[in-house]
Amino acid sequence: MKFRINEFKIVGRTTKIVKEDVEALNLLYSKGIRESILEIHRELKAKQIDITYTDLKYRLNQLLKKEYLDMYLYFDLNLLGLEEIIIIFKTNIYYNKAFEEILETNPYITGVLKGTAGESTYIIQAIIPSESRKNFEEYVDLIKNSKIVKSWEIYPIENNIGKSIGFDWYNFKKGTSIFNWEELTNDILTKKYTGEYKTPLKYLYPYDETDIKILELLHQNPLRKLKEISEKTKISIPLVKYHYTKHIIPSKILIDFIYLLPYNKEDVKNLDYLFAVLQFENYEYRNIFIESVKTKPFLYSMATVKNSPSLCSYLILPHKEFNNLVRFLLKLSENKVLADFKIVNLDITTSKVKYIPFELYKEKWIYPYEEIVNKTKEILLKYR
Repeated sequence: MKFRINEFKIVGRTTKIVKEDVEALNLLYSKGIRESILEIHRELKAKQIDITYTDLKYRLNQLLKKEYLDMYLYFDLNLLGLEEIIIIFKTNIYYNKAFEEILETNPYITGVLKGTAGESTYIIQAIIPSESRKNFEEYVDLIKNSKIVKSWEIYPIENNIGKSIGFDWYNFKKGTSIFNWEELTNDILTKKYTGEYKTPLKYLYPYDETDIKILELLHQNPLRKLKEISEKTKISIPLVKYHYTKHIIPSKILIDFIYLLPYNKEDVKNLDYLFAVLQFENYEYRNIFIESVKTKPFLYSMATVKNSPSLCSYLILPHKEFNNLVRFLLKLSENKVLADFKIVNLDITTSKVKYIPFELYKEKWIYPYEEIVNKTKEILLKYR
């Protein structure tokens, strides 16, 4: 559940979304971000949407150029032999430097998201080899048992949830989202969930070194051309294409993600970046909530928690809507949909994110346990 906060520079954006853009983006989202624009144009014409190929290409390029559109890939980690863990640490503010040094010792920590000034709260994202779970827990225990940390909460992630591009509440005339929290509340309180509750079993993807090299480059830039991948990996273009089309795509290991901030220029100056943990009364309410909010503009990403009817979510919304969000969640609590919730305001100027450490894959994922633990103990000794 990657939160690419460093990607959003959100300055000087003036692009206004039109209905044709949304139709094209929905197709692109459902088909994958490497789908050819020509094919998207053909489908739009079949739906009797009147836009030229040149205009479509220009508009999508403008969305990218003006940083209105963020395209990246994340993976079905289970198929890669990896798993995600999110930890909320509250720290002793005098030891924050030491705490951040300790986090740097572990290459599998891919996100260090800090609460706003004064909170001394950290949201830690770790993507670890599944077989190294015990070693990672020992590393976390070292941190937990030190005087650096005041409290902690651990959320092992079960499954990342797909979402739409977020134009369910968009006003095309005004060029921004119109929030209707009452409508969303009523939708959740009256909806019945008819889907499956069980997460399907996933089997380890039999990847090889070539697949890993391709996945690493796509992780950094999902729009890389096969020619560029060939040049960087020293693998022939036909072989790159074979691995991509015959190994990677059929495995469904790639999850395509397109994110658009459907807010106007004024709103993007005052956005709140939030991390929320939502604990529901039961799994049915959790799943109803998922179905209701995944088309809404404020949702950036969300994931279910193992062995719990809970969600971890990243949200981005205009500051003026923050209190309305809290009222919405309180209303769900009053109606016994939510058992509890917590929200952390994130300071995006000091938070850091990293890529998955593909360089540690050597026929299997290497977890440098002794090196991590020894460095951590050295840092803790300095701050006794």
